[in-house]
Amino acid sequence: MDQGDDKKEPQREGEDHEEPAGGWDQDGEEGGEEGHDSESGWAGESHGGEGTLWYAEVLHGMRIAEKRGLMKTIFPRMCLWMMAALLAGAVRAEAQTGNWLTDYNAAVAQAQSSQKSVLLDFTGSDWCPWCIRMDREVLDAQAFQDYADKNLVLVMVDFPRRKQLPDDVAAQNAKLKEQFGIRGFPSFVLLDKDGKEIWRHVGYMQGGPEAFIAALGGTGQTVQ
Repeated sequence: MDQGDDKKEPQREGEDHEEPAGGWDQDGEEGGEEGHDSESGWAGESHGGEGTLWYAEVLHGMRIAEKRGLMKTIFPRMCLWMMAALLAGAVRAEAQTGNWLTDYNAAVAQAQSSQKSVLLDFTGSDWCPWCIRMDREVLDAQAFQDYADKNLVLVMVDFPRRKQLPDDVAAQNAKLKEQFGIRGFPSFVLLDKDGKEIWRHVGYMQGGPEAFIAALGGTGQTVQ
């Protein structure tokens, strides 16, 4: 009997493969304890490389297209799509800062005076695909803006690639990332008016602004 019949042939480059259910870590491997939730989010300390879900999906699609001889027609369209996505992310990053504070201490002081909670958004606003999608579908929605105006002081803790933050903001954000143990983007941390953490969520949340508002309201804070 041929003993090799039971051996599984190694996968060749270009063959179809499934994305791991646990997501991708910074090395492009299946996420474990340091990964993100199974729905979305970018995990890892380094911001970029083959670890992003977006990059992994694009690379996988290019390999399939190459195998099927479709690169001449698909690749130019893919390049245009990627450029449009990056441009949209950069524009959205600029737009979001108008509604969000960037000074953590000022936000906590405002929360104490207004008796509101503080929502920290740890994001890669101009490169993280799940952050951009969360902005577009949830945080930019009028329903969430109305809720936030009455209940929250919003703080954007950004780690962008295509713009340079002021030195004091960059240093503050790095300190907050370490302080709250942030390992994936986007990450949302809700604090009470005294700066005590009462809730957090890592990754994109399905269900639009209604689901996000319901999750925030379930923390016991006053919902108006």
